[in-house]
Amino acid sequence: LALRQRGMEASEEAVRAALDTFVRRGGIYGSINHDTYDADENVARAEAFRLLLAASHWFEQAEYRTFAYEDALAGLERFKMREDRNGVATRGLLYMEDSWDTANMWEHAEAALAYLDAYEETVEERYLCHASRAAGPLRRRSASGRRGCTTENHNH
Repeated sequence: LALRQRGMEASEEAVRAALDTFVRRGGIYGSINHDTYDADENVARAEAFRLLLAASHWFEQAEYRTFAYEDALAGLERFKMREDRNGVATRGLLYMEDSWDTANMWEHAEAALAYLDAYEETVEERYLCHASRAAGPLRRRSASGRRGCTTENHNH
């Protein structure tokens, strides 16, 4: 879609077929970074939400929008930490994936963008609140990790 918006060659049929497969399979949220290979990753959900939302407008396809909200974005909820971990304030942050249970700045940035897109489209305050919470670690960046973000205190 981005290629088409820039006037470059891209097959809308191929894009639509890929999106239809994604939705029909119930989402494909496997790791999109190179260091882990989980079947469900928060950043993959955030990216999928943004792509599906854009595609819903491009193709005028309500099914993509519905799936974006009800599956991709709603799925971020499972990654919210319900407690403070390792002596730092992590409650409410998003852990990366099941095999890597710490918070990371990139994932929070992507989640914040997804929630902002949802807010921009719906003007529902809850999405703005989620965006603010997801962006929290970006605002209070701590190289030592004393505030609970970006340190790799990976526990198994």
